[in-house]
Amino acid sequence: MKLNSKLIVTVTISLWMLIGCGGTQSNSSTTQTAVAGVSIEAMDASSDNYKVLKLDGDKKLQVKLGNEEKDLYILVSNPSDTTLSATVNYNQKIVNGLKAIEKETHTNNALNLTTYVPRDIQNFNNRPLDLVSDKEKDSTVKKTYKTVSDTENVTQKEFYMELDSTGAKVDATARKVITNIQTPFGEKSLTIWVEDAAYGDGCSKVKCVNDDMVNALANKFLKDGSDNDIYDWVTTVFGEEWGIPSSSSLIEESNHISILLTDISQDNIASGGIIGYFHSKDNFTTNQYSGSNERIMFYIDSVMYANGTDSWDENDFWPQQVFSTLAHEFQHMIYFYQKNVKQGLQGTQTWINEMLSESTEDLVAVKMGVDGPRNVVSTRGDAGDTNNYNGRYPLFNINNRLSPKSWDNTLENYSTVSSFGAYLMRNYGGAELLHNIVNNNLLNEEALMYAVHKDANGKSKTFDDLIHEWGVAVLLSKRDDISVDSGKLYNAGDYISSNFNGINYNLGSINFFNYSSKPTLATTMGQVSPKSNYYYKVGENLKGDIDVDISDTAGLNVSVVVVK
Repeated sequence: MKLNSKLIVTVTISLWMLIGCGGTQSNSSTTQTAVAGVSIEAMDASSDNYKVLKLDGDKKLQVKLGNEEKDLYILVSNPSDTTLSATVNYNQKIVNGLKAIEKETHTNNALNLTTYVPRDIQNFNNRPLDLVSDKEKDSTVKKTYKTVSDTENVTQKEFYMELDSTGAKVDATARKVITNIQTPFGEKSLTIWVEDAAYGDGCSKVKCVNDDMVNALANKFLKDGSDNDIYDWVTTVFGEEWGIPSSSSLIEESNHISILLTDISQDNIASGGIIGYFHSKDNFTTNQYSGSNERIMFYIDSVMYANGTDSWDENDFWPQQVFSTLAHEFQHMIYFYQKNVKQGLQGTQTWINEMLSESTEDLVAVKMGVDGPRNVVSTRGDAGDTNNYNGRYPLFNINNRLSPKSWDNTLENYSTVSSFGAYLMRNYGGAELLHNIVNNNLLNEEALMYAVHKDANGKSKTFDDLIHEWGVAVLLSKRDDISVDSGKLYNAGDYISSNFNGINYNLGSINFFNYSSKPTLATTMGQVSPKSNYYYKVGENLKGDIDVDISDTAGLNVSVVVVK
């Protein structure tokens, strides 16, 4: 076999059943014993619902499972920046006899949704000020600007869809204007624009937007009162979406937000495609980008939003997807201002920006009354029912060997960072963790670790620790009795709550084994990608003593995981 690294991991596994032998519980993780003259450590899990042993080197283990059926896994994590190759040898006859190792098969039942934002827009949003000439980057600008408002007899407008004004355009009409809503950041206003071709009975699209839909969207995003809309829930965590600009290439300070409902890509498809996006081009003046609409705004696909059952209801699947998308894109909008403009930081890696937005959807799903990435009804704090075929996690389960730091703008990438962000929030501070990632003067992994270290449970953690414990948490997610301070929590059997700036956020529990595509569990060792996990299944529904020989582990993080 051709290897990509000189480092090889060999896991030699021998399995047999010992009738009536379960061992005794030890206060330590392992005890020394001897079998046929070979020194073996005993991992006694006979009285435990779950147990994790992180190895400190090569081990010959006798895992004592007791007389109740338990699952036995090995998690291998690669902390290096190069791909490592590994091999496994085992007694195939005994394995087949016990029926302990079976190749997992999967069907991708995840909806055929594309990413929220086209790749070129995503790249632009992550490095917008890099594209501005140095003479335009004036961090000393402290002007007071006139507030942009759509209340000044602006009811119809031609919107530019591309960086250049010669590109695609959409004619739209303001169908809803809300003004003077009190927020912690002062008065805010909102305009809902609808593409003319997408509005009213008999429009030219397969699904048409009406006033009820416009009102529902406005009400979900911004309305009177506190702790009752997407604006409050997201800005409380991350901060304000716009303020005094740091460059004359940027538009004036504004308290006004616009949402354009348009048939994105003009594909006239109601059940798949790009749901919506934020494009920071519109935060620049037309002198910088002629295709700027010079306003703080989102783009939402009108055809998907108008897609309901026999009679459209805001609780239908596609309207719920749009509400989640608004929360997702609002994080991107705020991140652009807080990191790129306010602090002048450039070079954000896409994975962490998307992880923050996926985590925002998860964080506010219960408050919005939507199923969210879990695809569990928001009134249920538990992990939901089995055979769950929707949400982000079936696709994550199929692709659980991906690193969150790798990014190819695929649905698999979104599912991976969604899972990683969900893990981080449930273990290291919830809403406050997200706040601390954005509100510092660091980027990417450094910003994340700054936030984790501010949490009491995360002070000594490294990024590689997080990757490894994330994988262990996936395997333990079938249990709802995991210690809240273990750093391995997904499933508490109920909501996992965090309070930040006076607002309470409830995160629902997650059991990855509840999804129709269960976690991919390998039965042979293969390549372990950088900063990623490899899930190895020794066997499920096992009893008695299992001998496991794990060798050549240098450079890898390895844990043995037992789950009842």
